[in-house]
Amino acid sequence: MYDISDTGVEKHFVSTMYACYADILFVVFPFVLVGLLRFWNDEFNILMHPDISIATVILAGMSIGKLLIALISDNDLKQFKVRFAFFISFIIFIIFGPSLTFIIMVIDGHTAPKPTIFIQPLLLVLTIIIYSFSFNISFLMNKWLKRTEEHATVITENNNHNFNP
Repeated sequence: MYDISDTGVEKHFVSTMYACYADILFVVFPFVLVGLLRFWNDEFNILMHPDISIATVILAGMSIGKLLIALISDNDLKQFKVRFAFFISFIIFIIFGPSLTFIIMVIDGHTAPKPTIFIQPLLLVLTIIIYSFSFNISFLMNKWLKRTEEHATVITENNNHNFNP
C-alpha cells in the first residue's frame, strides 16, 4: 500500500526515479544515436543489429550490481539472500542468455532470426523494468519488513488480548 500522506516515501521515489531513468537514458543514448545513423543511411532494419541486445546486457549487469549492493549493504536483507540469488539467476537466464546469444550470432556473421525484431525490444523493456525495481530494492524490502513486523505485532497483541480470561 502506498501512503499518500507519507512525503518521505514520495520524495524517495521521485529522487530515485530521476536517478534511475537518468542511468537508463545514459546507457541507451549511444545506441539510439547509432540506430538513427543507420536509419539515416537507409538501413531500415535496425532491429536486426545487436545494438539493443548490447544495451540490454549493460542494463541487466547494472541490475545485478544494484541487487548485490542492496544485499551486501543492508544486514536486514540477508534473510532474503535466497530470493536475491533467484532473482539474479532469473536475470542471467532470461536476459543475458538470449541477448548474448543474439550478439554472438550477429557478430559471427549469421543472419538474425526474424523473431529477434520482437524479442530484442521485449528484452530491453523487461530489463528496464527489472533495473527500475532493482534500483529501489533495499527501500522496498525494508518497507515490506516493517509492514510485516507491524502486522505480526498486531496479530500477537490481538491473540494476547483474546487469550486473557
